Amino acid sequence: AVILTGGLLVVNHKVYGAYLPIYMLAAVGITLFAGAYLVLRWRAPYAKLLLGLFTCGVLFYSGGLANPVQKGLDVVYETDLMGEIQKITEDDPEGKWICDMVGYPMNNYTIMGGAPTIDSINVYQDLERWGMFDQDGAQEDIYNRYAHIDVEIVDGGTSFQPGAMADSFKVSIDKYDLDKLEVSYILTNRELEEFSDDGVTFEQVAEGNGYRIYHYEKEREKTNG
Repeated sequence: AVILTGGLLVVNHKVYGAYLPIYMLAAVGITLFAGAYLVLRWRAPYAKLLLGLFTCGVLFYSGGLANPVQKGLDVVYETDLMGEIQKITEDDPEGKWICDMVGYPMNNYTIMGGAPTIDSINVYQDLERWGMFDQDGAQEDIYNRYAHIDVEIVDGGTSFQPGAMADSFKVSIDKYDLDKLEVSYILTNRELEEFSDDGVTFEQVAEGNGYRIYHYEKEREKTNG
């Protein structure tokens, strides 16, 4: 049990060194030793009972102290911002959303309110969507992946950049190209009115908890309407 615990601690320290300070390594070591010892002594009369209690304790600690079990969901749903997202989504359930300059985890916050969000975590790559802006496929290696997606609206051409991690990338998307993605609403923490011109409008329709929600519309659509 000592040898097994020592080996696992060395591996954990090498892999997760930045996330496991000494006191956490000590706690992990005690837990690993207790579990390994009880497993190796399972034939003893007391071992099975203690192993069952030990397993229940570990499961309770690891699951019971995690959110949302520990804190509940009020921190997500009982906010002014979530109220605005749900209100807009109820009025326009087909409207697509994008999150500008907020990144993870806020680009997943809108889908919790029922809003279809283009740049929430994409478990499957969408080559057709991003290929619209990369006709020759020169940047396909960047967006062809499971991805956390960061979006920045720009007044210039659309381009892709690798993210800090292998499972992420950034899209600098031209304000006119939002129309190609059929975007209707934008969640952001900055002012977007400066991007409005004769071709497109960014109209703030709500705000909450330091974030703003804009309605995006292209001039062509307004004229046809």
